[in-house]
Amino acid sequence: MQTNNSKDSERRLQDAMNRLLGGDARYCDGRLTKTNLAREAGVSQATLYRAKNILAEWDQRVFETTPRNAQVSRLEAELSKSRRRIRDLERQNTDLRRQVTSAATVIAELSARVDQDVSGRVVPLRVTGTPDSP
Repeated sequence: MQTNNSKDSERRLQDAMNRLLGGDARYCDGRLTKTNLAREAGVSQATLYRAKNILAEWDQRVFETTPRNAQVSRLEAELSKSRRRIRDLERQNTDLRRQVTSAATVIAELSARVDQDVSGRVVPLRVTGTPDSP
């Protein structure tokens, strides 16, 4: 026979289980552990382990959520890969910007030399073999 205390504890454990599995933990870090279940329900671990039906349901429901955990792991790996790709592209972008700056500097230098060489040294070309030539 269950006492009011044990019924209350089971209700609290059930509510805590629903919150944890729903990702709405209030009193713990949200990891799906039996310690967190007891902490979330506000009961001792001894009380948790006396509630055999709650433990059986917990084990079953946590096992069912494992694919969600696999999906989270896959998404975290994908995120990590994307961050590495972003870092590589940022480095490449920086290198290309340096190359563009260097090329612009060389072009400006060469343009200045061409302007200096041409000014003051322009020599008219003589055209030969035309009917107007002497």
